Amino acid sequence: MRKVTFPLGILFAASVAMTGCSNNDQNEQAKSADTNTDDVTTLRFSHFMTANDNINTEALEPWAKKIEEDSKGRLKIEIYPSATLSKPGATYDAYAVLILLRFYYSQSACS
Repeated sequence: MRKVTFPLGILFAASVAMTGCSNNDQNEQAKSADTNTDDVTTLRFSHFMTANDNINTEALEPWAKKIEEDSKGRLKIEIYPSATLSKPGATYDAYAVLILLRFYYSQSACS
C-alpha cells in the first residue's frame, strides 16, 4: 500500500507546488476563462485498483468531479481503473517522469 500512496502523494504535492508558483491575478484568469470557454482539456488517470475499490470510489472519482466543477468544465479527468489504460509498471514509470517534469517546470516558473 505504501508503494501506491507515496507516488500519489508526491504527484499531489507537485500539483500544489505548481499552483503556488502561478503569478496570474484573478482578473487575468477571469478574462482568460471568458474567452476560452470552448477549450476542454481531458486528462487520463490510470491506476491498477478495481473500479469498486474504496480509493477509486471515495477519493479519485470525487476528486475528478471536483476538478471538473472548479474548472467550470474546461478540465476533465477520465479515470481508468484496473490497469485498463496501461500496465502498473508503465504507470509507475509515467508518474516518475511526470514528477520530474513538474518539478523542473515549477522551478523555472518560480524563478
